[in-house]
Amino acid sequence: MPSMGHLHQPRHHHQSGIHSHLDHSSPSQLNKTPSRLITTSSRITKPKTPSVIMHQQGHSITDGKPLVPPIDIWNADAEHDANAELLRNFEIKRNVFATLARSPGLFVPVMELLKALLSGDTRKIQILDYQLIVLRMASTVGAEYVFGINEPVSRFNGMGDDRIEALRKGLPAAELFAMGIWSERQQCLITLLDESLATWTNTPETIAWARRLMSDDEIVEVFIVLGFFSMVARMTIGLRVQEDPPIPDLEKHIAMRITKNKNAE
Repeated sequence: MPSMGHLHQPRHHHQSGIHSHLDHSSPSQLNKTPSRLITTSSRITKPKTPSVIMHQQGHSITDGKPLVPPIDIWNADAEHDANAELLRNFEIKRNVFATLARSPGLFVPVMELLKALLSGDTRKIQILDYQLIVLRMASTVGAEYVFGINEPVSRFNGMGDDRIEALRKGLPAAELFAMGIWSERQQCLITLLDESLATWTNTPETIAWARRLMSDDEIVEVFIVLGFFSMVARMTIGLRVQEDPPIPDLEKHIAMRITKNKNAE
């Protein structure tokens, strides 16, 4: 959900404005993975059932049948009108935003958290770390919509086709690492994510590995990003949120409004 536009706050509503800060982020230089790291995936506790991969999902996001419809931002009822007015002023219209807007009171706080995740002024982890977290989670749980709206941001910021396609396929960690294109930091993130998604916990060894490569602040942010987008993924899958129409000038909005963090590599 990164390609949010600038949301203008109506003056007569007592809600804080929602502004997505997007900026062009230079791709990080990714080192080839030492062969010894390929074996790290053996520490992952495998789930009791196979991961659900996107192409195996049991419903289409293009069949036009959401189980709970988003609000009509052009003809909202009184309870949802404040949120609808915010969305009418969004530069980018997405069904996921209009679905979240069904919560009259929680919509703005949720969007403020998203704003913080997108802004380099508040986010410590690198933009491609954040995108790796989202794409790996989305492919693992079958969140086609979430993968689809984050893929352009990953691609724009330098995540190559080989990485994106490997993530889309939901390849096991060992197969990903054997490609020889993932840095040690990325391998650690994938291991941490796979453990958490499969078992809802992590081994002390994985966290120790993460602490060697990341600050404690960054590790906590990994879980914040994972938790937020897991929530969105559950909603988009469970409610059959439909694919968005083509968005004009999407790359321009990505370049302008996703900001790289201050310690960008």
